[in-house]
Amino acid sequence: MQGVLDLRVYRAAFVPALLALFVVAFSLEGRPAPVRTRALADAFDPARAFGGPRVRDSLLELGAAFPERRPGSAGDAALAGRVGDALRTAGFAVSTARAEGRTVDGATELETVVGVRPGLSSRRIVVLSHRDSLDRPGLADLSGTAALLELARIFRTRVPSGEAEREERGRPQLVGRDLRKTLVLVSTSGGSGGGAGARAWARAQDPSLIDGVLVLGDLASARWQKPWVVPWSNGREHPPLGWQRTVEAA
Repeated sequence: MQGVLDLRVYRAAFVPALLALFVVAFSLEGRPAPVRTRALADAFDPARAFGGPRVRDSLLELGAAFPERRPGSAGDAALAGRVGDALRTAGFAVSTARAEGRTVDGATELETVVGVRPGLSSRRIVVLSHRDSLDRPGLADLSGTAALLELARIFRTRVPSGEAEREERGRPQLVGRDLRKTLVLVSTSGGSGGGAGARAWARAQDPSLIDGVLVLGDLASARWQKPWVVPWSNGREHPPLGWQRTVEAA
């Protein structure tokens, strides 16, 4: 009788444990799925971003127009002006800032160009790329800028004259489309020597307003090597998994 009684006690104790196991099992959330928007995938034109010598603001045209772009040089400053003009044409609110940073050429004054398109929320998604290079024409370093300007074209608030008809026959248009969050496009210098311009820009920001920062690296390599997406942080927090998977899926 004593053995039977002990067995019943064990069974009674096992029921809450089993119940707790089921509660925990069904409370765990699966990995967040990437956010997909077919319109954006169709609208981004890699061929146009790569372009040619006659396709304005494409990778090959920018490389031919600005082959010399050491940090803080005249070529770097001229390209900064081109980026600002392209962002203004797309309807972004453009601002520039200068800050001294240490580069491969020593202490240098660096220019940062920022374009902002307000969204329905003041929460910000930032896309950043550096435009300088130690090589000539440095197309690998320049590929992020070409992609940045293609994003500006996609998210523009107005269509330049002469382009509307071509757009109707080609890619879907997102002109005037409301963005859920504010989009910030940032062009920095000093990236070829440690990211001095990016650091100066980041120090001036309020991190509580930024939901994510996407840094564009070499997007035009002749060889593809994983990982294409490297989640990284110099603080205690890490990029949200949903944000990381969205970038990877894109």
